[in-house]
Amino acid sequence: FIDELLDKNYDAQNIAKVNAQRIFKEFCKNELKLTPEDFKDSVSITKSIYRCGRDVCRDVWILLNFENKNKNKIKEVLNTVDSININEFPINGKELIKIGADTKFLGLYLDVLKKEWFESGCTLNKEELTQKYIQTFA
Repeated sequence: FIDELLDKNYDAQNIAKVNAQRIFKEFCKNELKLTPEDFKDSVSITKSIYRCGRDVCRDVWILLNFENKNKNKIKEVLNTVDSININEFPINGKELIKIGADTKFLGLYLDVLKKEWFESGCTLNKEELTQKYIQTFA
């Protein structure tokens, strides 16, 4: 990789910049588990904000698109990141156990309910999620 850069007569500053971008992209993909795919629509952006936080998502999106010439797309996603309101997930495993959930499958139940919650724009409340649990699993 470095030889390839040197062959193109990059100076030390450009080599450092390209290397930093590559390292950051690998960090985003491997550690944060954020890729451009996580910014494809409002549901995926909502999940990313919930997992990593709004500021991290903004920074990652900007850096993932450092060389992107489509400024309108970059601004559109940043506007979406800024406009999404995320409440705390309104139900937990203890509440599901109280209504008869099998403890062996709590993770599965919560994953399915979180998917529904994200798809609703994080608007489903505790009662609505409880009803979804009952309809789907009880």
